[in-house]
Amino acid sequence: MLVYGLYIIFNLNAMQKDIDFLYEIGRMRFMQRAWQRFFSTKVANDTEHTFRVIWLALLISNKEKKGNQERIMKLALAHDISESRSMDVDYMSRQYVKRNEEQAVYDTLSGTTFEKEFIELSKEMEKRETIEAKIVKDADNLDIDLELMEQRDANEKIFQSKTKGQKNCVTSMSSPFSILCSQWKIIVPTLSAKL
Repeated sequence: MLVYGLYIIFNLNAMQKDIDFLYEIGRMRFMQRAWQRFFSTKVANDTEHTFRVIWLALLISNKEKKGNQERIMKLALAHDISESRSMDVDYMSRQYVKRNEEQAVYDTLSGTTFEKEFIELSKEMEKRETIEAKIVKDADNLDIDLELMEQRDANEKIFQSKTKGQKNCVTSMSSPFSILCSQWKIIVPTLSAKL
């Protein structure tokens, strides 16, 4: 009976860690991305961003016929998981802020059902050596490019501004697109039509 009681207590503790994790991840829908400050209207939050990154990564994988799609989806889910604790930083603040993303990932996942697998996935994303991690990083950059095009199309103030500092910021934030255009040829006609 004592063994059974300890088993129940252990399982309740493990379940509580999973519930806490799900609550924390759910709160990410309320976390605004740092570069919101450059726009006068709302940009995608962390959860919305991750959702489109998953679809973009699957599209790239499908069109290029590369990568394990299950792994790609998991990597896309893990790619910004540290931001549940370390928050998002934009192009400008990244130059001044130091975040301990590895510790944030560990603390977020520690004791959960996902701990071992997703900590490893997070490390894989940071190294960007596998085709799956490269696809997810490209999808992450493409989502930013799409968001910038959406903002431009909505005639946001940042694109109407005449100040050089703001224009440099937009150019710097959207620069991965030119690299991606040469790498993922299938997507180029669709996106370049908007440019």
